[in-house]
Amino acid sequence: MGVCFFVPLTRPPLTPPENRHPESGPQAYHSAELWYIFGTLQRCWRRFDGRHYDLSRDMVDYWTNFAKTGDPNGDGLAIWPAFDGTGSRTLLLNERKRETISVADENMTKMYRFLFDKLREN
Repeated sequence: MGVCFFVPLTRPPLTPPENRHPESGPQAYHSAELWYIFGTLQRCWRRFDGRHYDLSRDMVDYWTNFAKTGDPNGDGLAIWPAFDGTGSRTLLLNERKRETISVADENMTKMYRFLFDKLREN
């Protein structure tokens, strides 16, 4: 089996009123991460600033590194630890910081364990 990398989905910051679509609320919307992952923020009608572009650049770097080498880590990036079967350490990504964190939440650990076991079955 290959190496797995997980990143938890955390509650996103509220979307400022000027960045909201008239039909959406303040929460993140379906597929919001795609603008970041593909480095296309400049094509979106929402307003972004430097911190958003920095996050997008890091996300593109992680994905590109993973596609090229099977490891998302690279120079200048916070360490994204490989999944160890417990989900005890992972990467936190948001517009303010990128850092390796401990996941002390028992429910998250159970979810990671379940996913890891399912991946090993296949």
